[in-house]
Amino acid sequence: MATSMGVWLYDAETFDEIALLTAHKEAVTAVAFSPDGTKIASGSVDGTVLLWDMPKSIKLYPSKQQPNR
Repeated sequence: MATSMGVWLYDAETFDEIALLTAHKEAVTAVAFSPDGTKIASGSVDGTVLLWDMPKSIKLYPSKQQPNR
């Protein structure tokens, strides 16, 4: 969830808070996840885009290999 405080990460099954990513100076308006679930990009109205490396302890979603097309 993107907010004026940063990007909140929640466990989709338990709804427990996992992490809060803060560094933007203004509200976060966009969030994207890398296909392998190891990175998050966040964009803000302050004009910045930040790339976050997720520690191995934070599993963003199950890793499923997609066949190449």
